[in-house]
Amino acid sequence: MLAACAYVGKSDQKQHALILLAIRRLRTTERLTLAAIRARLGQLREDELTAFATAGLAPGALADALGVKVVTALPGPFVGSPFIEGSDPGVMRLPRWTRTELALGLELHVRDDASATVMGLVARIREMAGAG
Repeated sequence: MLAACAYVGKSDQKQHALILLAIRRLRTTERLTLAAIRARLGQLREDELTAFATAGLAPGALADALGVKVVTALPGPFVGSPFIEGSDPGVMRLPRWTRTELALGLELHVRDDASATVMGLVARIREMAGAG
């Protein structure tokens, strides 16, 4: 998949990291074969590859090394925003999720700021899963 490279400079390393990220994304999200991935990546320009490979990249050492600016907080609540109001006014944070295994291969994920109605549904679902 990767062209031979002597890792002469940072740009070569960055390009290879982007290709590896894109390969991982296509293998996990679209479950493509390596031949299909090769064909798909061969059609992308460098800027398209960068955008595709870094979409949804989490903050951390890899994002820093690639020079990707990852937004970890928003200035305010937006419609459809994944961020929720923190305990301090004006501070936004990512929601936490609780994972409950209902049966082998079946999980329920509930956000920690779920309403009382949703928590009631969770209790009913857990009861039904235990009875089945």
